[in-house]
Amino acid sequence: MWRENTCSPSAKKKLKAEAIEIDATVFEWFCAPRQRSLPISGPILQEKALAVAKKLQCPDFKASNGWLEKFKLRHNICAKVICSESESVPLATAEEWKAKVKNLCEGNNPGGPGS
Repeated sequence: MWRENTCSPSAKKKLKAEAIEIDATVFEWFCAPRQRSLPISGPILQEKALAVAKKLQCPDFKASNGWLEKFKLRHNICAKVICSESESVPLATAEEWKAKVKNLCEGNNPGGPGS
């Protein structure tokens, strides 16, 4: 098992059907605000998972820190800073600045005399 990089079958935990449904519902919910560049923190995910579990009548479900870490691993979610500033700049403004920078740089000759 070591050579194959696997665990013994008894060491692997399988998700219960209820946990799979909670997981899928929370991930689907998570994707919607993230597509709009809205930040979703771990505690928000945990609260959503608890709400989904309550709706599915799974009183034994615990949205623990361990659950959160495994949820993030299962869905390849990592904490990164969201910068939505680039989305708020109109393309025309960016093009204007590119033209201004080009005009400013035309007078500079980096390879010429005095450099």
